[in-house]
Amino acid sequence: GWANLKADRHEVLRFNLRGKEYDALACYREALSRDPKEARAWFNASLLQDPFQLEDKSYSRKECLVQYVVHGPSDDPDGWALLARQGNAVVDGVEYSRDDLFRKALAIDPELSDTWNSIGLAINRNETVTLNNRRYGKYDLFYTAVKFGPTSAFAWRNLSYYTTDDSIPVFDGVPYSKRACLMRSYSLRESKEVAKLIAQLLEPGEGIE
Repeated sequence: GWANLKADRHEVLRFNLRGKEYDALACYREALSRDPKEARAWFNASLLQDPFQLEDKSYSRKECLVQYVVHGPSDDPDGWALLARQGNAVVDGVEYSRDDLFRKALAIDPELSDTWNSIGLAINRNETVTLNNRRYGKYDLFYTAVKFGPTSAFAWRNLSYYTTDDSIPVFDGVPYSKRACLMRSYSLRESKEVAKLIAQLLEPGEGIE
């Protein structure tokens, strides 16, 4: 549908429909003109444009994400985690602090790597956040992101920035230096790019053995 067309924030994606040209943002506007509660359109628009222009009104990324968590699926932590990165927010008349929003995301799925990674990105270098009765700094948050998402290139890269001689992460009994974390990130990212390239080169119906 109109709300599900995806585009990178740096990509201008256009197509013709019945002689009219649309880009991704135009599709989201079309979806919302038909149904203002179309959650996926709000979510995708928040990633692509800030502020998002809809008719004669501008919506900040935070406002788009509020619309998503209000109208979207109740079991999706991504909206809450991304909203928390925008700071405090009011949702359905309830005021949430940034940390409250992160707790909402973790309550839905406490083992989602992306949420832990988002929290790590949101806090300052010397800041800590209390979650599940424990205080976490950036190193702890990125460590947990890798623990729950060992194939996440972003989590490994972020962990590498906070790995020092005094804080060396260990996974499955193997210690990882700063360089090892970074190399792990590169290898995972390149593997995904290679897989994507192979998929593009394969003829329809073929597979990767």
